[in-house]
Amino acid sequence: MDKRIHITNMVIGTTLTGVFIKDGDMYMAFFEEEPEAVSQGKTLEEAQANLCDAYNQIMLGRVELERRKLIIQSKVIKYHQQLEKTHKDSLVKVALSPSLCMPPSRP
Repeated sequence: MDKRIHITNMVIGTTLTGVFIKDGDMYMAFFEEEPEAVSQGKTLEEAQANLCDAYNQIMLGRVELERRKLIIQSKVIKYHQQLEKTHKDSLVKVALSPSLCMPPSRP
């Protein structure tokens, strides 16, 4: 028998639906809204705590990924700004039509 528990993340105020499935002497658990957050436990309480830990690890990973993206974007912008400063006399800017960037259509 499945058991659904609504769990609210107090940090960001999001409510997720935890699904807990009894399998033998263990509970398997996942969030309906975040199916990649999966866990288990010997008791319902342990499964719930482990599921929250799994969700928090996924969120931390997403935050780290976004942080790294911002660092890379910042470095690319600085690199382009430096290029423009050092090569401003020889730099030619061309405006491209979006249609030039599209793959050719097939008949």
